[in-house]
Amino acid sequence: MAAACISWAAGCSRSRDWSHDLPLQRRTRYFVVHYQRPTWDAAGFARVADAFVDLVDREFVPARLERPLDVLVFADRATFHRYLAAAGVPFRPKGIYLPALGVLATAEDTGLGTLTHEIMHPIVQRALPDCPAWAFEGIPAFFEKFLGYWDGDRLVVQWGYQNPWRLEQLGPDLARPDLPRIVAEPVSDATAATSEQRLVAVFLWQQGRFERFLRLVAARDRRGFGTYLEAAMERPLDDIVPLWRAYLAELSRNREAALRVPPSTVYPDRAAFEQALGTSRAWLQARMGR
Repeated sequence: MAAACISWAAGCSRSRDWSHDLPLQRRTRYFVVHYQRPTWDAAGFARVADAFVDLVDREFVPARLERPLDVLVFADRATFHRYLAAAGVPFRPKGIYLPALGVLATAEDTGLGTLTHEIMHPIVQRALPDCPAWAFEGIPAFFEKFLGYWDGDRLVVQWGYQNPWRLEQLGPDLARPDLPRIVAEPVSDATAATSEQRLVAVFLWQQGRFERFLRLVAARDRRGFGTYLEAAMERPLDDIVPLWRAYLAELSRNREAALRVPPSTVYPDRAAFEQALGTSRAWLQARMGR
């Protein structure tokens, strides 16, 4: 979730000292991680965060951040939410990016997917300034679900999984989301809207068009079409809708399998990754990145 919290940002600066609430700190190439408890695996968190930025920069869009991004990690979600409430933030997300402060905030008991989702917000804002409204959350939400492994210090990832909690949020009727409505609606932080927008991003991935979509948005090139979605698919929206409906129908048939997709995880090596996947390769056409 991305939001500019005016009440919190007012009177604050990017140089704010977070040490009172988050006394521990770990610096990386792209982040300054502020946290509360020495028992938390800050090193593992930071390793994934840096490697994720490198992966996105290598495989998708320019992602190197201009300056280190402050990451606030509270001891648990309840503590995080109390802090947001005291700061005047009117909602209770798993994580949040506050561009006015240049900070990303979350809690120890949220998963890697929350981290990667929120990291994508400053990347999207910088690399894709002409991002369409639906993709403002749809792109970061795409990056929240993955399975991967370490190849030395290089992160290798399999993308394209559905996210079980978002499917549960959408309910059993997965034929309901309407593509023209989703791509036409203004940006929204509503969870239901983001869950539908994520469906579009995964649809583009499974069509083999997600990377092309990002490249066209970065180049501000609609190839003569009215939307970047049409440009990426190389056909008008009316001709995309049947493919969308077929995608939703397949998802509906495989909904129970999709609901069993595990949390986003980075395994220690390829052998552990292969063993963990086991017989689960039917999980909805996920495929490896480049």
